Amino acid sequence: MRQPLVLLLGLSLGLGMVSQACAADWYEEFESRYDNPDAGLYHRSKGAPGWSEAYTLRAYLAMYRASKDTKWLDYMVVRIDNLNSEMRDIPDGGAEYWEGYQDGFKGWGTARYTEQYDELLVHDGHTCVPIARFVKLVYSDAALHEKYKAKADEYLSTVEQHIVAKWHANWNADRGTHTHLRQWGGFKHLPHNQYLAFGTLLLVLHEIAQSPHYTPSNPAFPDFYLQAATEMAQFFKDDLRYLQQDDAYLWDYMKDGRREDTGHANLDIEFAIRAYHLGIVFDQQDMKRLANTFINVLWNKDEAQPEFRSHVDSQYGSEVGRYHPLRWLWLYEFDRRIGQLINQHYVVHPDKAAFSEMLANLACWQAGVLEDDYAVPQNEQANSDTGAIRVAYIVHTAEGEGGVPCRSCIAGYLSAVEGTEIVSTGIKFGDVKNELARDRYDVFYFPGGGKSSMHAEALGKEGQDRIREFVRSGGGFLGICGGGYAGSFGSYNYCLGLANVKITGTCTGTGDIEIRMEDEASKVFTLPEYLPATVRTIRHANGPQWEINDPSKPMYVVATFTGRTGTVDFNPEHVCAKPGSFFTDHPCIVYDLYGKGRVVLCSSHPEIADKATGNAAMLLEMIRWLAGRNTRPEKASLQLEKVN
Repeated sequence: MRQPLVLLLGLSLGLGMVSQACAADWYEEFESRYDNPDAGLYHRSKGAPGWSEAYTLRAYLAMYRASKDTKWLDYMVVRIDNLNSEMRDIPDGGAEYWEGYQDGFKGWGTARYTEQYDELLVHDGHTCVPIARFVKLVYSDAALHEKYKAKADEYLSTVEQHIVAKWHANWNADRGTHTHLRQWGGFKHLPHNQYLAFGTLLLVLHEIAQSPHYTPSNPAFPDFYLQAATEMAQFFKDDLRYLQQDDAYLWDYMKDGRREDTGHANLDIEFAIRAYHLGIVFDQQDMKRLANTFINVLWNKDEAQPEFRSHVDSQYGSEVGRYHPLRWLWLYEFDRRIGQLINQHYVVHPDKAAFSEMLANLACWQAGVLEDDYAVPQNEQANSDTGAIRVAYIVHTAEGEGGVPCRSCIAGYLSAVEGTEIVSTGIKFGDVKNELARDRYDVFYFPGGGKSSMHAEALGKEGQDRIREFVRSGGGFLGICGGGYAGSFGSYNYCLGLANVKITGTCTGTGDIEIRMEDEASKVFTLPEYLPATVRTIRHANGPQWEINDPSKPMYVVATFTGRTGTVDFNPEHVCAKPGSFFTDHPCIVYDLYGKGRVVLCSSHPEIADKATGNAAMLLEMIRWLAGRNTRPEKASLQLEKVN
């Protein structure tokens, strides 16, 4: 059944109002043109299907997501079956080919680019992504699994045993620097869009590998999917250049090449969105900057007659591009204007609104569907949600039950949240692996106290992985003192690596410490007593000393120790006994982004002795920020801004 159409009768873009209503039903427009799975079936004489059949498959998949009508999946089956039947190990009719292609791996080659039969990474990736997404969809939906399981298993086997196996076997080959397998020399020599098309396939296969229905064709494949895709993500991100005036990204077609055009950039954007949702390299700030590339660089700033540049550089190319913004559309998840502008572009250019995938993606947009049915990010949901913030916290347990956080840490926390919108549920370390889930909780509070080695043992690897996944998928992590150690990088077995700080020491002593609120405090706190340049006193009890972990990435310091130690009762034998030597200019409070989630780590204790130090509200504001909730209406559109 088709979902109800979301009619956008007034397209408020934040800068004004588009007078022309949404004049098209993109679903009906697509159906009128492409409701025939047998039309123009692929034949290998056409060459590689990457720039033809791939769009049709993606379009049918998008139409299913817009409507939940399985006829579109049936159409995909027709097309994929035909596509797979056209695979060959070597070309037909004695055409010239490199002998290395006679390797037992079937594929789709072409002589269009090299005047000799060749197989290219970009074609294989772009063609197989919608096939792999069909498999992922079937494996994740019980009703679809029952109907399409046999086909999904068959398609996955074909992709793994022929396409993936071929490139995996040649991954470290050193035959040259060209784009095709005959002279393949590694992905770093290719244009960004070419290796990222295959990278998107790796990411989808990585997602499939998490399914209980998955059995790898090669035991090395699951690790390969994640490792290779992560390397690609980092290589691409390292080539992004920050445009401060536009708060946007600029990049080239390939490293040290000409500027990227908006057409090939569709593949770059598709990869970045999926990597972001999997918590791989790209974070929320990156996605906002990519969205700003569209809004601040590509768009002509005309709401009624929107046009988009040909390249991602305002000083390069033409003001009116000819490319379809196929997957730029999905950045509307991060800036709603993007969907509205692209829709309006095709409303006023009906002659251009005939391309299969563009129409289908617009149908998804009208139906309120995001790329691959990803949920609206937790922080965006919470900003408009006035309901409870659900916090899971570690309870104090008996000594024999593993890690034992301090009673005063938990008591202070519970006292601070009493009577607020924050609803708390205590769970044991050993139950984290089963209990901590995004559909149950918004924030996880890891308190101080106890021995970190015991915490790690009580959590186990499954518990630690569950915490990472909870935050990666949009949850908040509040780590205070012992929890601050846990959220950091370090050589200890309890370090989760959620924030870009590493442990460089500890101080055995308790008492009141002075801290100075830094510029980043305005991103987390709204109350005037916690805003930048103010000085606070906070209770300290054996908390960590931090420094930046990865200098190539920012460290977001909310508050810094001033070096004035106040009433701290130091161990006289410890380096901390010398006032200022340990604390001066080291972070006390930091924040970071991890996947779709937010992280706050605090070396000291805002939840302890709040009557003396007045920091109970500090704790509440941390939790609200972690949940994406803001305490002042004017802060509702908070966007994190990393500083390069």
